[in-house]
Amino acid sequence: MNSQFLLAAAHSGAGKTTVMLGLLRALQRMGLRVQPFKCGPDYIDPIHHRTAAGTNSINLDRFMMSDAHIRQLYNQYGSAADVGITEGVMGLFDGAKKREGSSADIARLLGLPVILILDANAMAYSAKSSAEKPTKNRPREKRERRWRQFVGSGRRRASLRKARA
Repeated sequence: MNSQFLLAAAHSGAGKTTVMLGLLRALQRMGLRVQPFKCGPDYIDPIHHRTAAGTNSINLDRFMMSDAHIRQLYNQYGSAADVGITEGVMGLFDGAKKREGSSADIARLLGLPVILILDANAMAYSAKSSAEKPTKNRPREKRERRWRQFVGSGRRRASLRKARA
């Protein structure tokens, strides 16, 4: 794969699936071969992934799979793709057993950078702290970008930019 990353959020309902589906469809329409993956034992989101990407989505679940099996699946299905996108589960550090099996855990296992999706509804300066805390919490995780969801107006966008500075 030329490009690969994991989409995560601080909590469920922040818009991971919406962003994932939009990216899959946009990249697929650009003529790129996109391989979707999903953290955990989810069976609904992968159906939507397949519709958006035109390729079956592969579940990656540390509760039911060994690390070696996850790596083997990731490499097998990702090898023919231009872009591999993995959708996280729940919040970035929420796993089946504490942090085990979390989105951060899968990103660490596969060496994936994380794009953190922030629900920026009703926040301004808190957005910066929310975006920085996961990296300070686990400095070994790669985090390259933040994606703000539910930014309702130009005024809100301006306050978020000012807070980020």
